[in-house]
Amino acid sequence: MQNDNTGERNLIEKFIHISRRQLPNLMLNIIFKKEFLFNNDMYKDIDSRSPLNKEEIRKLIIEELNNRRV
Repeated sequence: MQNDNTGERNLIEKFIHISRRQLPNLMLNIIFKKEFLFNNDMYKDIDSRSPLNKEEIRKLIIEELNNRRV
């Protein structure tokens, strides 16, 4: 499904993403007759990059150039 013009791929991917956490949670609730609350945070992409300003970029470039000269 490399080329999907119908949106079915997106629907299936969302279903799989949600089911990784929700279905096991639902099964635990049924088995133990108790409500367990979990969230999907462990599956979210984490972007650890932080935006750099012009001066920070300049300093990084100078530092890298100095390291290469050694």
